[in-house]
Amino acid sequence: MSPSEIPLAFTQTIAQLSPNPYLAALLWQRELRDLALLPGFLDASHYVPTPASAFGLPMERSVQRIQQAIANQESIALWPDGTPDGIATIALLWEALSKLMDDRVRIADSDDLVLSIAVLDKLKSQGITLLLTCDLGSRCAVELDYAKTIGIDIISLDCHRPEKINVYAQLNSRQLDRTHPLATLPSVAIGYKLVEALGGETESLLDFVAIGMLSDWVEFTGDARYLFQISIPVLQTQSKPETATRPGTTRLLKHCRDRGDRATDFNSGLGARIRAFTQVQPRDCLALLIGSDPRLADQAELAHVRLLALHQEVLDQALQMIRGLDLSIGEAIVLSSSQWSIKALPTVAHAIAEQFQKTTFLLSTEQSGMAIGVGRSDLDLYSVLQSQTHLLDQTIGHPNALKISLPIENLEIFTQVIQHQLRLRSAMVTQTTQPFDLCVTVAELGETLFKALRSIEPCGLGNPIPRLLLKSVRFDQVFTGKIKDQRHQPVIYRCAEFKLYDRDGVANIEGHWWGHTQDDLPKGDCDAIVQLENNVARKRYEVRLIQWFSNSSPDSQPVSSSNLHPIIDRRHLPTSPLPNSIHLTTCPSDWTSLKLAYRRSVLMQQSLVLDYRLPPESDFATFLGMAKYLARVKTPISPQQWCDRLSISAPTLQIGLDLLKELGFVIRVGRNGLTVSRPTLEAPHPEVLTQAAMDWGRSLRRERFRQQYFMQVNLAVLQAFLSQAMG
Repeated sequence: MSPSEIPLAFTQTIAQLSPNPYLAALLWQRELRDLALLPGFLDASHYVPTPASAFGLPMERSVQRIQQAIANQESIALWPDGTPDGIATIALLWEALSKLMDDRVRIADSDDLVLSIAVLDKLKSQGITLLLTCDLGSRCAVELDYAKTIGIDIISLDCHRPEKINVYAQLNSRQLDRTHPLATLPSVAIGYKLVEALGGETESLLDFVAIGMLSDWVEFTGDARYLFQISIPVLQTQSKPETATRPGTTRLLKHCRDRGDRATDFNSGLGARIRAFTQVQPRDCLALLIGSDPRLADQAELAHVRLLALHQEVLDQALQMIRGLDLSIGEAIVLSSSQWSIKALPTVAHAIAEQFQKTTFLLSTEQSGMAIGVGRSDLDLYSVLQSQTHLLDQTIGHPNALKISLPIENLEIFTQVIQHQLRLRSAMVTQTTQPFDLCVTVAELGETLFKALRSIEPCGLGNPIPRLLLKSVRFDQVFTGKIKDQRHQPVIYRCAEFKLYDRDGVANIEGHWWGHTQDDLPKGDCDAIVQLENNVARKRYEVRLIQWFSNSSPDSQPVSSSNLHPIIDRRHLPTSPLPNSIHLTTCPSDWTSLKLAYRRSVLMQQSLVLDYRLPPESDFATFLGMAKYLARVKTPISPQQWCDRLSISAPTLQIGLDLLKELGFVIRVGRNGLTVSRPTLEAPHPEVLTQAAMDWGRSLRRERFRQQYFMQVNLAVLQAFLSQAMG
């Protein structure tokens, strides 16, 4: 983007806020253009924070109940849920309430981190009358009801989809209007606001806020952004011996520096280590934050580095699967494997969603009968899945970072549902925004640019890490680096390292490409998209390669709708032939037949007419009756004739033929088509027949579901997909 495209008034106003020459272009490209809000966005000292009282009645009840417990010298317990945000929340509440209630605050103890009736009975026997929980949701509805009957009041802190639960008070940021400045607060920030409302000391708690936000998916808008901005300086005090008060955090920050990782980097910093340790030892992770043993930080570092190897293994397998997909006609990537560890899926899904810019679901089928995994998207996944909850067993988490589980038998139709919903949301598939923020040269990759990029931090949901386009560059001094843990044991996690040169071969910068080898880099000139990083260990700026292109690929222009091949939509009109056109009269159940018809119409320079209807209902009895008739008359039939008579697709026909063989029919393939015979007239066992009918019905329902999509999908979506598929 050239400076001339940015209004002069905008540039002059930003110059008053910061002299950085890159900042105005960066903000304009990000569509951060509200001059009234930008001062508070760039500098927390100009932001007016929202008071805790904005939570309304839930905050009032929570404060009143805790103050009552303090006045009556009641005992309070804190219940962590085992997630990074939840653990940081409990750490914050423990430190704050301990100052207000001396030794009458305890952290509930349970090996499996699941709130149960046995745990509640134990708490009651210990004299607990008030329990503060984090991210509990409705998973423990029975237990919550039981707690009330035995006299334990519960205050629930949550930042996920609001659900009605039987508790004394529920503080959930998602209950607020979407535009409310507190609506994107994670649980740790809600805990901070609760302490603020209680009148407790809050500044010393901000490092917990920073850790919780760095460890989880957070949309940094409104007060969430403000709290993160003011919490980072407090977190940084833990890295200095003279101001450090938390040995575990101090040691963990040192591990970040030693590896050259910026502590605030979501992918490789402090949060990544907390996430890894939480997956392995959640109880020890809590002790790391509030305890005095720095050796726990060494265990967290070891968990982080070793988890990288697991991520690499799953990522390699996922990328291999993606190579077999046609991404030009899919709005989502949905992959599953029985070999995948659930622990690796969140990070890998995030990496794939970021690389391919598509909604991504990764699921492990290692548990019998269930597919369990995660979804990552810029969209609200709750709204995407709202009409398909009958397929799912459970959905919990952030709207852009869900944990899901479903029966394996629903996995195929779930994939179709996702593609269907996302296609309906997208009228065009061409990209409307550039996949980068600024176009710069290698010589510009330094301190001034880095400071401009840092100005829009924190980065997260809705505000991704800035991407820079470098044109006509080349990679040199390329090699594949190796990673070792602190015990000097090698870790199987690839990283291509290189020097990146401008066209003139003078300006250069060190860089790396995680998850790749030197063989994945091009030999000659290319364009590249990178992220600029500050390697604190090596005291230099580096680039993280995101992707490279043959020259000029990233800013290629989208296809103009005026140049698309004509498609005439008569799906809901009476059938009538049109001249100089090809009519598609069979409702497709996948893109293959549609693409073939479209390609044929392009080659013959004729319009494609969508002249199909939804097929009539069919059942297994009809299919079986036709098979019996063909066996009786001994007349060959072509697969296409069979499909046409029953209005089914070739894959569904094949499933039906396989079922016929199980029922004793013999299917032979000859020059004239299929011949059906029935050596025995003995009726199949009723259970076998019933199972065959169920299998057929399941297959046919999936096919009809897909056909329903091709009956309803917007013509612009079809036209855009077909045009792009043709290249």
